[in-house]
Amino acid sequence: MKKPLFPSYLRINNISLFSKSPLVFEVSLGRSNVTEEVIQLKDYELYILSLSEGFFTVDELREKTLKEFNCSLEEFYETFEQLKKVSLLIDGAENKAAMPNQDDRYARHMLFYESIGLNGSAIQEKIKAKKVAIIGAGGIGTWLSYNLSASGVLDIKIIDSDIIEESNLTRQVLYTTDDIGALKVDACKKRIEERNPNVKVTAIPMKIFSLEDMEKFVGDVDLILLAGDGPHEINLIINEYAYKKGIAWSRAGYHHQTAICGPFLIPGESQCYECLTDLRTPQKNLPYVSEINSRYQTPSFGPVNGIASTLLAKEAICFLGGIDSWVVTNGKVSAFDAYSLESEIIEVDVDHNENCPHCSKHFSN
Repeated sequence: MKKPLFPSYLRINNISLFSKSPLVFEVSLGRSNVTEEVIQLKDYELYILSLSEGFFTVDELREKTLKEFNCSLEEFYETFEQLKKVSLLIDGAENKAAMPNQDDRYARHMLFYESIGLNGSAIQEKIKAKKVAIIGAGGIGTWLSYNLSASGVLDIKIIDSDIIEESNLTRQVLYTTDDIGALKVDACKKRIEERNPNVKVTAIPMKIFSLEDMEKFVGDVDLILLAGDGPHEINLIINEYAYKKGIAWSRAGYHHQTAICGPFLIPGESQCYECLTDLRTPQKNLPYVSEINSRYQTPSFGPVNGIASTLLAKEAICFLGGIDSWVVTNGKVSAFDAYSLESEIIEVDVDHNENCPHCSKHFSN
C-alpha cells in the first residue's frame, strides 16, 4: 500500500468515548444511509484514519503518528494491517475512484462500485468498451438511452422509425415540444450527445421485421435491449438473432400499472425466449376485429415507463460491467405494481429444451 486512504464512500456517523484509560472510542461507521457498523478504535487509530487522505505515504503516516502518540512501531504496523484487513484503509494510488472530490464524469458511479467492494475504475473501463443496441426510442427507449449513455456506454445504436407526437411527451423524457414531427432517433441522438459528447450514437430510422434487418441494423454488439412492442414477432426475431450470434438481450415494458423488466437472456446461461414462452399462436382472423383493433391505443403512464426502463438500465449496466451477481433478472422477470408499490421476481427459467433450434448449441457442453 503506497498511499493509505480512508475511502470517501465511508463516513463516521457518530463517535463517543468508550473508555478513558487508554482512550478508546466507539465509532458508528456508515457505508450508506441504511447500513451502519459500530466499531471500537484507539485514539491513534482514529488519528491514522484522519490522515489517510490518499496523499501521504505509509512512512509519512508512521512518522506523524509516532510523533503525536505514545505507541510503538510494532503497534503502528499491527494497527495499520488490521485497518487494511477490515477495508477501512485502501491504497489511494490504486483506487482513485475512492478519492474525494473527483472531477471524472463517472466518479459517483465508480464510487458506488467501490462501496460494494469492487474496483470502480476497472468496471467503468469495461462499460466504456461495450456496444449496445436499443430497439425502440419511446417511453422505455429514451430512459434507457439516457441512463446507459450517462453511465459511460460509449457506443449506442438506436433503432426506431417513428416520429415524435405531442402525446409522447408525458413519458418520452428526451423530447421537447420543439421536437414534435421530428424522427425520434434523431432527437434522441441529439439529446444524448448534448449530455455526453463522448458517446458515439448511431441513429437508425428503421423498423425491425426480420433476421436480415437485425443483421443489417444491429450487427455485432454486446447487448440488445428491446424497448418497443412491434411488430408482433419482434421478441422472436431478436431472440433468434441473439442466440445465433451469442449476444445477450433483454427487454422492458408494462402491462397497465405493472412495470415489467426481463427476462435477461444470456446464451449459455439461460434458456432462450422461445423456450420460456409460447408466442407462435396466431391471432384469429374474425370479422371486424382488425377494424375495431385499429382504433386501439395502448394506455401508458409516465412513472410506470420510468420504473420499467430504469430497472432494465440497472440490469444492463451491471451486465456490461461484469457485476454478474447484480443481474437479478437472468432467466427471471421483475414485476412492479405502481398501484400497490409491491414488487415480485418471477421465475421463468425452465429445464433446457434439448431440441430448441436456437439455444441448444450454447448448452452442448
